[in-house]
Amino acid sequence: MGIGWSSGIFPVPSDAGREGNRGFSCRILRFVRPGGAALEYRNSGIWRDSTPVGDLRRWCRETPDAVAVKACRAGVGPTEMSSVEIGYAEYGRHVERFAGALYELGVRPGQVVSCQLPNWWQAGALLLAAMRLQAVLAPVMTTIRPRELERVLARVGASVFVTVDEWAGFDHAAALREMAPRLPQLRHRVVLGKADDGEIEFGSFFEDTPWEQRHPVALDDAVEDPDRVAAIFFTSGTSGEPKGALHTHNTLYATVSAIAEENHIGPRDVLFTPHSAMHILGHLLALLPLSTGACSVLLDSWSGERGAAVLARTGSTVLIAAPFFVEDLITAGSGQPQDLPALRMVGCGATTVPRPLVAEVPRCSGWRCRAGGA
Repeated sequence: MGIGWSSGIFPVPSDAGREGNRGFSCRILRFVRPGGAALEYRNSGIWRDSTPVGDLRRWCRETPDAVAVKACRAGVGPTEMSSVEIGYAEYGRHVERFAGALYELGVRPGQVVSCQLPNWWQAGALLLAAMRLQAVLAPVMTTIRPRELERVLARVGASVFVTVDEWAGFDHAAALREMAPRLPQLRHRVVLGKADDGEIEFGSFFEDTPWEQRHPVALDDAVEDPDRVAAIFFTSGTSGEPKGALHTHNTLYATVSAIAEENHIGPRDVLFTPHSAMHILGHLLALLPLSTGACSVLLDSWSGERGAAVLARTGSTVLIAAPFFVEDLITAGSGQPQDLPALRMVGCGATTVPRPLVAEVPRCSGWRCRAGGA
């Protein structure tokens, strides 16, 4: 098997899983390798020999006190929010602890870890922790409901699933509890929030227990293989059954590095995207600031008013979002210029960008707008 530039979409063999599960085989995920084009990609700088774990390790050493993440949680009012800032050294410690927790749960290279979380700082640290163990990520957006979620978990053969107890009026933990007996490969259900019997409470197990002191999970000792399968992202299913697209760290890096280079994103930048970190675009845009030592800004519940408040309060220098979000921001400001002196660029893409929007953004708000797909 070989993976090309962007991704691979593979059929599921009939003997892919044990105990009746017809999911992706961990053995297949573990040994997929790129074809002969890999050398060409490396020579041109499109691919590299390290991973996001190496990026995190670098910035923990070089700029330990620089802010890695500014995470904003929406409150009751239109612009009411709480926030937390985490420096690179602290973020690295969280990743090591979360990796230790996953290791304690039996996660090893090639095994699938799935999660369905809002844009909280714990989500990004968890994804990096899975990368540290060379596990395969299978993120699922919080808008995905039980029927589709069960299909995804069955197909990938996830051994650990991390979800939120309740979000946007939906009881995710209860939905997972109901389907769990039909998922024989799912060994552990982890809940960020209130956990029931048979579930692991994320806060006490992942955040409060010093697993990094008991297991070999230090960032400095990480083995990095950017060409092994690192993540599975499912298509939307609008034109058929959702398909799992397999990505390596390098197929993701090809996009991340191009965006960073084209837009001159560096350590002084503060990048905000409202997209879910469980979606491939949000995932890429979380890796982008990490690759350059910049700061990533998170918001868990979107509105135009909140988005504008986040841009102002965090001193965001770059916004990258689909047209829908940019239009919301313009509407929130009633089409008038907003006082955002730090913002130097708006990147708009992920879908068709209306031509009038490209002209309207600088006219209404003074922002430089760049349109293009991610």
